[in-house]
Amino acid sequence: MIRHVVVFRWNDSVTDEQLSAMSAALDALPAAISEIVAYRHGPDLGLAPATSDYSITADFANVDDFAT
Repeated sequence: MIRHVVVFRWNDSVTDEQLSAMSAALDALPAAISEIVAYRHGPDLGLAPATSDYSITADFANVDDFAT
């Protein structure tokens, strides 16, 4: 199993509309990439001062599926 994790920090100019559009686009990825086994994305809870703003995790069965 390969788990790919991406984290983001937004700059001050990012709007709620941009975040909603990005989230909608990310929702479409599992349907477009059949190699994804499991997939989650969403905002960080902000429980620590140095956390990221948003994260994505995608699981793949093997390296070849991840590379695809």
